[in-house]
Amino acid sequence: MDFWVAALLLSAVPSIDTPSGPREASSNWCAPCHVMQHETWRASRHAVAATNRLYTTNHRQWPMRWCDECHQPLALEEGVGCASCHVKERRILTSAPPTPRGLEAHAERHEPALSTEEACARCHQFNFPISDAEPVKFSTLPMQNTVAEWRAWGASKPCQACHLNQGSHAMTGSHDLARLRKALTAQVTRRGADVELRLESHRAGHAVPTGDPFRALRLELFDAEDTLVLQRSFGHHARGADGGMEDQAVPPSLDGGVPSRRFALTAPEATRYRLVFVYVGPRTAAAVGSEAEVELQAGPITEEPLP
Repeated sequence: MDFWVAALLLSAVPSIDTPSGPREASSNWCAPCHVMQHETWRASRHAVAATNRLYTTNHRQWPMRWCDECHQPLALEEGVGCASCHVKERRILTSAPPTPRGLEAHAERHEPALSTEEACARCHQFNFPISDAEPVKFSTLPMQNTVAEWRAWGASKPCQACHLNQGSHAMTGSHDLARLRKALTAQVTRRGADVELRLESHRAGHAVPTGDPFRALRLELFDAEDTLVLQRSFGHHARGADGGMEDQAVPPSLDGGVPSRRFALTAPEATRYRLVFVYVGPRTAAAVGSEAEVELQAGPITEEPLP
């Protein structure tokens, strides 16, 4: 991983040069002048990257230090805060050229990479670690491959166009249910004894699901008595000893069309389905309960075949 703010990772709280002297680079210090950015960030998953229940439960089970490089890069109780991306060498990094007003408040430096995938790749494009020893060594198999997926999509617009819209730092993603349902739809139809699932991605610039390999889509099939008769998960699944990956996620669109995946499951008695987005693996899911997943769609299985 090539972190261009690597000098700050897991370090003491950095400081910012201001006319009145160095100031601690806590996100709270940014709030009075950057109200909208701070408020939207505070409600984001970035703000709770180190404290949300999914992460803390998983981290207690597998306490690897390298996880903190992305979930809590600074010695602050604020997850991925303002300084994680915007402070380097006691200067504020800006995506646009510094303004006179900004320079009156603190030292600034124009950092064009903040407007590109480079700013995201630090934590959304890396390989599986081989060990937790310092320095961490990585395998050749991607653990998070989101930026590579985005590049394969055609890179027509940067990550920030969707996830940093109009200056908001909400960084919405798969925990925004409305956004998730807009990005992915499913059709479930019967073809004889088989039930066919068709998943369609709508203008997502990466695979769905993307990110951590334990994220998945789970289809549940029920009979007329509402008994679960079959369930199957789809996503990025490790195959085991050979080090490969079984990729069943919906890919990004490469030709401007609507990318899709189709799966046939034998379940002659199934009459109803439920499609769920899963955030964590089974062990963590057992500990966090309903937070582990969210329902995307549910309804009767359509008898008419797909065109």
